[in-house]
Amino acid sequence: MTGLYIHIPFCVKKCHYCNFVITLKNSTAKESRFLLNLEKEILHRAPGLKKRKFDTLYFGGGTPSALDEKDLTAVFSLLRKNFKFKPTAEVTLEANPGDVSPSKARCLKALGVDRVSLGAQSFHDKTLRRMNRSHGVREIHTSYKNLCDAGIRNINLDLMLSLPGETLEDLQHSLKELKRLDPKHVSLYELVLEEKTFFKKQHDRGKLTLPDEDLQVDMLTVARDFLKNGG
Repeated sequence: MTGLYIHIPFCVKKCHYCNFVITLKNSTAKESRFLLNLEKEILHRAPGLKKRKFDTLYFGGGTPSALDEKDLTAVFSLLRKNFKFKPTAEVTLEANPGDVSPSKARCLKALGVDRVSLGAQSFHDKTLRRMNRSHGVREIHTSYKNLCDAGIRNINLDLMLSLPGETLEDLQHSLKELKRLDPKHVSLYELVLEEKTFFKKQHDRGKLTLPDEDLQVDMLTVARDFLKNGG
């Protein structure tokens, strides 16, 4: 199996746990320059891969859904013109709740996206604000509905564990909300304090309280059992 990965480094905000190389989406000039260089890279790589048929196409980031419909269409057009994909190729795009309007959801469907990974992370507005996420709980539900209405039903939801200030009851609430949406796939991640992130700096200064190790184990166990029992 061979996959093609496209990295889109733009984000609306920098999450407090993120150590990825990103650019905040506040500069049209930066975005235009990136897309121009992405086109050059595609044209440079394509001749050496002309005999390869890709099984998957994956847009990660950053936040690929931060691109507008015109730019998304242009990138997809370049890729399909210069690379070969199997008829059954899965096309995945990572999206941030709040970025997926009904129009953009329909655009993604028309471009051939058949799987979206939606970064929910938590179903508590207070926790999302603490993480510096650019969305709230309402946007998770709205974006999910917009994708389903557009005909994209293969949706993954990300959920983070061991978050600052979160209790076991908070996690159980998030799990119930997640199950209510009934996604095809769920990714569970435990918070890792990466170097040079806001959370790591706060933790080193004694200003960030995290669940202790016993509670972290309980959270992981509860989450795994809940999902397993839910099918």
